Amino acid sequence: MAQFQEVIRQELENSMKQDLERLQATACKAEAEITRKDFEGFMKLFHRFLQEKGPSVDWGKIQRPPEDSHLNKTYNTDVPLVLMNSFNTDEDTDKILQKYTHCRVKIHTFNQSRYPRINKESLLPIAKDMSKMGDNADTWYPPGHGDIYASFYNSGLLDKLIAEGKEYIFVSNIDNLGATVDLYILNHLMSQPNGKRCEFVMEVTDKTRADVKVQDFLMRFESIPDMLELDHLTVSGDVTFGKNVCLKGTVIIIANHGDRIDIPAGAVLENKIVSGNLRILDH
Repeated sequence: MAQFQEVIRQELENSMKQDLERLQATACKAEAEITRKDFEGFMKLFHRFLQEKGPSVDWGKIQRPPEDSHLNKTYNTDVPLVLMNSFNTDEDTDKILQKYTHCRVKIHTFNQSRYPRINKESLLPIAKDMSKMGDNADTWYPPGHGDIYASFYNSGLLDKLIAEGKEYIFVSNIDNLGATVDLYILNHLMSQPNGKRCEFVMEVTDKTRADVKVQDFLMRFESIPDMLELDHLTVSGDVTFGKNVCLKGTVIIIANHGDRIDIPAGAVLENKIVSGNLRILDH
């Protein structure tokens, strides 16, 4: 049965590839390259669709950009605002952005990929050509927020910003009014020596409910450790941290089954492996 299903999946993928090639052949020269990239991304998504089933996702609505840029105004800097559109909203967004030309912020836009809708029965594209008008208007769709990385790269805007010296991006849904740039986190990222990234690994082995796990996790810290110079942290087993603990470099803490490790208050662990049993008792 599994072998038969695999043959069917391969046949569907081959048919889809042929139909996409037929559609791509109708694209104008200016759209040919971006269409090719879109269809490459769509084929990967279609492959996943055939492999597994998952729930649908409701995406938020795009709202207008802010009137001013707090970062640029406060710190006299040049942080651009980048908006990801779909082919459905691109023209309307361009019209709206005309009223923001006086603002102290550069606004860039790029489009999500354009993927073909597929027939439920045949699992092949509904569109007959690359047109977005008439009967073809509803035969294409933008794949959603998860497409930001691929479409940002494909648009060429990523290369442009890198060439301008930009190194970090802050990503948020535009309707998330609580989202803000945390300069403490940004400074922490920029302070990592030799471009190293922080890596954290937490192993959860019990079978309790998730909200019980979170509460148990928080109770293991009397205060959040100083991790400014930490590169890698692995914690496994029954481990607790006292106040004002400092972790640097690579730190691995492993409590054996049935044992417990209490990291004492004020402890400084730099490039250390702690294992076995360590108890700090009140007396």
